[in-house]
Amino acid sequence: MKAPFKRDFFSPEDEKYKLRLREIKDFIMSTSGAYATKSFESARQKQEKIQREKQEEEGRLKAEYEEKLRNEGK
Repeated sequence: MKAPFKRDFFSPEDEKYKLRLREIKDFIMSTSGAYATKSFESARQKQEKIQREKQEEEGRLKAEYEEKLRNEGK
């Protein structure tokens, strides 16, 4: 015989739901700001590096293209 369906969630009006939500909010607020800031800063630096490398590559390709045009014009 199958076991009856067991719900894995509670409705928003349920007291257990509210208690667990409060626990989660408290945990998030207690997370060290230094950790969050460090993670954010690391991600920002990676994005800036990728953007800088992309711009350098675009500049290099443009310079090569212009050089090729000048050489063909001679």
